[in-house]
Amino acid sequence: ANSTLIYFHKKYFEFYDIGGQKPERSKWQLVLNENEFNAVLYFVATDEFDVRDEENEFKDSKLELSKLIFSELINDSTIQRSKVPIVLMLNRCDLFRSRWQEKSSIKSFKELYGGFNGESADDALDFVLNMFFEEQKDKESNDVSGKTTCALDTETMKDVWRAIRDSVVMRRLNDLVL
Repeated sequence: ANSTLIYFHKKYFEFYDIGGQKPERSKWQLVLNENEFNAVLYFVATDEFDVRDEENEFKDSKLELSKLIFSELINDSTIQRSKVPIVLMLNRCDLFRSRWQEKSSIKSFKELYGGFNGESADDALDFVLNMFFEEQKDKESNDVSGKTTCALDTETMKDVWRAIRDSVVMRRLNDLVL
């Protein structure tokens, strides 16, 4: 796992980047057990809603595989005991919105996700966010929130870092009060 230190608003944040590919996922439990976390960020490539898994690990799309992995993560006993906030990052939304301009992409999304009744790209992103949130079995264990992002858009990412910082501060305050 790669570790990166980021300085933001007079605070240092250390990030561990553990990839989602099958060989990388075996490292998650080790990293979770050996470190104390203030938050977990889980990135999802939203534009891959109909892209097949090239590792042939899963019969459905990469988005569905990502949802399955997210479910394993948020329902993991180590994560649940830690009570750390989890932020679901619906990333590459710019690419998702670009694909949404194509009738074939809209048709594909609606065929894959029969429960989707919306029309716009934002409706579809809200649907995906809720689809991931539904994976949490114990709603009381961790605070799970979601953000739509484009990693290359620094203004969006600043909002994300602020939200994470606020979430960590609130968690620490709650720990002190309780």
